[in-house]
Amino acid sequence: MCEKKNKIRLVALIEEVEDKSLKKEYKIVNFLPDIKVEKIIENNVHLQDSDNKYRFKIVKKDMFQIPYTNEFKDLSVIVGENGSGKTTLINDIFTFGYRSLINFIFQKEDEILIYANYFFERNIVLEHSDEYEYIYLKLNTEKDLNIIKFSNAIEFYNINDSNSYYRINASKFNNLNDSIKLFDIKNKEDIRLWETINQVKFVHKFKDRISEFVDYTKKGVMVNFKGERLPFSSQHLDFISRVNNKFINERLVAYYSILINYMIDIDYTNPNPQKHENLLNFHLLMVKSPLKLKNSSKSEKQSKISLQYQSIGVDKDKFLPYEYSIGGLRHDVPNIELGDNNSNFWIEVWHSIYIINLYFEYIRFNKGENNKYKSSIEEIIKKLKLLIDRYKVLSSSTEINDKLSEYIENINIFYKKIDNNDFDEWKDFWETIKIPCIRVAKAISYTSYFELSGHGYFVKYKLIPRRVMTRLREFEVHNDINYLKKIRRLLSKLDEITMDFGILTSLIENISKLEHINLNQFLEVKWRGLSSGELALLKTFSNLYSAKIVLQRRKSSGVKVVNFLLLLDEVDLGLHPRWQRKWISTALPIIEKIFESNHLQIIITTHSPIFLSDIFEENIIFLPEESGAHNCRTFGQNIYSLFKNAFFLNEDEFIGEYAYQKIQDTIEYLRFKIDGELENLGDESLYSNLNEEDAKKTAKKIIDSIGEKIISNQLYELFDKAFPPVNTEIKDIENRIKELENRLRELRGGEN
Repeated sequence: MCEKKNKIRLVALIEEVEDKSLKKEYKIVNFLPDIKVEKIIENNVHLQDSDNKYRFKIVKKDMFQIPYTNEFKDLSVIVGENGSGKTTLINDIFTFGYRSLINFIFQKEDEILIYANYFFERNIVLEHSDEYEYIYLKLNTEKDLNIIKFSNAIEFYNINDSNSYYRINASKFNNLNDSIKLFDIKNKEDIRLWETINQVKFVHKFKDRISEFVDYTKKGVMVNFKGERLPFSSQHLDFISRVNNKFINERLVAYYSILINYMIDIDYTNPNPQKHENLLNFHLLMVKSPLKLKNSSKSEKQSKISLQYQSIGVDKDKFLPYEYSIGGLRHDVPNIELGDNNSNFWIEVWHSIYIINLYFEYIRFNKGENNKYKSSIEEIIKKLKLLIDRYKVLSSSTEINDKLSEYIENINIFYKKIDNNDFDEWKDFWETIKIPCIRVAKAISYTSYFELSGHGYFVKYKLIPRRVMTRLREFEVHNDINYLKKIRRLLSKLDEITMDFGILTSLIENISKLEHINLNQFLEVKWRGLSSGELALLKTFSNLYSAKIVLQRRKSSGVKVVNFLLLLDEVDLGLHPRWQRKWISTALPIIEKIFESNHLQIIITTHSPIFLSDIFEENIIFLPEESGAHNCRTFGQNIYSLFKNAFFLNEDEFIGEYAYQKIQDTIEYLRFKIDGELENLGDESLYSNLNEEDAKKTAKKIIDSIGEKIISNQLYELFDKAFPPVNTEIKDIENRIKELENRLRELRGGEN
């Protein structure tokens, strides 16, 4: 812990209230067993000084305390019924009494510091003492104290105050977004992602400590990339060069897909006119370049573009992202027939028109000067016309043939007008056809990062990572390249369910360092198989850890704050009783480790009697104070006594309300049977509308079901009085006699 000279402790709060007679009254809540604030009272009157200020004194108690951890002692646990003011008290401390007139009393060495969140004249005075020096100055919270609140309960008003330099509400992760420097949290998905990442980093740092509760490293984490533009897995993806020779790592495929899409977006959306020339060079190269297949003769050479068209037009191969696939084309042009037989035709038509449009844009910006592409474009137009004519002969669709004729006619007309710089009519035509053309062009750009080879009906893909990285360098992302390579290596090591938190943490850190490529937008990190209790526990620890880091970063340079006041509201909510039982012995050492050498004071609210059995009496604050429950000795106490004395349950409240009512109905019914007093049986009784036989069965069922032996034995005695046991043999004889008498009457009736 920190040195004594730096230690600050919250001693008490003094709240000014008014009683029914509108007379000022002061309510004190003390938080420490060894130093307390008390009223100065004579003859049951709260004394005032000459300035009419109410007098208080500091009382130092000589008390031996056993620490809850190696060094930690300053713990307060607030207990009380719902509505008694536990959460309100926590919020008053967190906000320093924004809602009311509250004075806060702190101890710092031999000084008493008084803080009030209002500016009018103070109405209290502390009596001077030889032991303490009183300083009536506002506590310098920026230099002296950090306050962190964490609540598992649902609150209906906002007290985040997360912009304060000295306090933060860590109940929700979005209040901690200052800890994330490089990324803005814009939506719920981002919050969930970075909350999980925050938890992963915490587990990596504190895994040895927290394993006493849960070994989160055995739970594992799933890491994937998400997004509409990522490809499906393909049977025809051969391998990823220099990454893994044994199997395809689909996570890496998705990773490279993101990088490729990043470059395509820049290529096709860049407003610079130069893009038309760059794209024109690329697409003309794709059209002209042959593909040399291994072990193939010269006659078997196949053009690269034909495989590109085939890869886009294959319906069953789902490797391409939807945006670039045949499925996307169907979405854009639903009226055009796209199938196994004619997909390649349409793709080639749209690609050719896209190249022609690039040429027209190039001419428009360059005013026809240095027209080095003219011969190439003429060749493409000629080839396009032959392609369309051939298809029209084979096609039976008049509508499609008419559309194709319109295409080639418009292209020829506009091509001839180029020299006159007449582009307006072409722009109108281009607007009607551009969507599938652009889609095909982007698809070809995407597949250009793969080595393609024919494989029967399908196309095989082999990613070329070197080409991806080389191309990225052209986009001025030099600082990102090394991080991207590290990310690739780390991804290749990840299993489907990640258990290596060192690799995972390194991966996250490298992704966080990227400046240009927003890889985090596609990242998906999910815990595998965490229960709600396990997640609640992890959120508590990780949020406290992050809040500490946030507050330390906010402090002015040169100011070292070593005092933390933690306000934990119902921190045990949702935990299994076994974990509630271990919280003090296991969670407190973890929290102490989180805050390292800093001084801690912790104030906790709880409803758990199991939790309370670990707390010394002097560390408990009972609300309301007038309940008298403070006389309860809690440490090592049994649960029944804690419920009765500390949680204000009446004698009739130690079983469920339904069970209590049915047992009471049974007692009343049995007494009615014994005494014959009908007024004892109410109209709402379980037995009011039952016949005697059903009522007897109901009473027997309820008594047999009672778990508490004392209660069940007492009811068995009442039942035997209401329904005295009968000798079985006598009962059987009586029943036999009745049967014979009935039979005799039947026979005599037959004689008549």
